[in-house]
Amino acid sequence: ASREPPIEDEDFTPGFLRVRILEADGLPNRPDGSCCQPYVTVANTQLTGRRVRRTDAANGPCAVWGQSFDFDNTSASAQVVIDVWDKASDAPAPDLLGKAVIHVSECRPGIPH
Repeated sequence: ASREPPIEDEDFTPGFLRVRILEADGLPNRPDGSCCQPYVTVANTQLTGRRVRRTDAANGPCAVWGQSFDFDNTSASAQVVIDVWDKASDAPAPDLLGKAVIHVSECRPGIPH
């Protein structure tokens, strides 16, 4: 009896993922008119769990971070959830300024998304 080699399912073959947070433009001021202090959280969400990383806080409506986050054992079925927050000054919790969800299966190596 001949045995066929196993078919590898790319959706379940874990790999390395690097997420680079470059910059944000046109972020709003706070209701009192002061500049926001934005930071970004990057969550790698998979069936096996969720891993979250955070950038440093920046100042103003045109924030530049230039930070990279590495995630090992990431499958193509994973999602990357990127949230931009305004660091709380007097408020008990930060304000959400924006959100993006990227499906890893739709990404192509070496192409910015």
